[in-house]
Amino acid sequence: MMSPTHRDSVPDPSTGSASVAQHSLSPAELLGLFIPSYSSKRVATLDLNVEALENCARSKDFDPRGFADADTCTRFVDALHSRLGIDASFGGYLEDRSFLWQGTYLGGSGHELHLGIDCNVPADCPVSVPFNGVVLACDDDTPEPWGWGPRVFIETLEPDAAGVHRYVYAFAHLAEISVHPGHILAPNTTIAVVGAAPTNGGWFPHLHVQKMRGQVYDHYRSIGIEKLDGYGATHAIEQNMRDFPDPFSFLASRNQLSL
Repeated sequence: MMSPTHRDSVPDPSTGSASVAQHSLSPAELLGLFIPSYSSKRVATLDLNVEALENCARSKDFDPRGFADADTCTRFVDALHSRLGIDASFGGYLEDRSFLWQGTYLGGSGHELHLGIDCNVPADCPVSVPFNGVVLACDDDTPEPWGWGPRVFIETLEPDAAGVHRYVYAFAHLAEISVHPGHILAPNTTIAVVGAAPTNGGWFPHLHVQKMRGQVYDHYRSIGIEKLDGYGATHAIEQNMRDFPDPFSFLASRNQLSL
């Protein structure tokens, strides 16, 4: 049986935790939006920071700074999935990961608030974009330690009661990118596969999906896109929520407009 930290629901951007299901999609169906090959497998939402704390409570001789090593973290995630009887997991939006990543550049920085979701699946899984969009840029900061690795930025329009809004999504820690700037994407287009260390930024294999307001993307393009991070200040949750909305929030705008 899963412990209370494993919730079959989606992240609530008001708290950074999982809430009561906000729609009818199962965890596997949610993960399958980005990783189609897992849409019918055993999937749960996990808070990896909580799981790391619990792991160290059980193994008191383990130095938590070891999670910064990609191979060590891969073994941790694989063992966690095996213990829970699941094939994959996702989560991470607005998680405070100050314990998990204390051995990385984030340790002690006060900027350990995760601004996207992580799809924790093996390397080489195809990555899909579940909405209309246009590829703005593809880049790669390898060999930057704990970096983005290969990354794709995709622009989309999402309507709501207040009007039509421009957002940009970053898909990161990739390999074998198969799109290019200017590429117009239909829903469910494959853009890459999940990468592995050391060329995915040096992390355990996972897909990072981060959503930002169009103006936020424009700001980072103007000052240097290398300044954009996947983590934000832990004391500025509300501002980070506005600038970097829940990546699953596009589900409220399924009838998106084509660009």
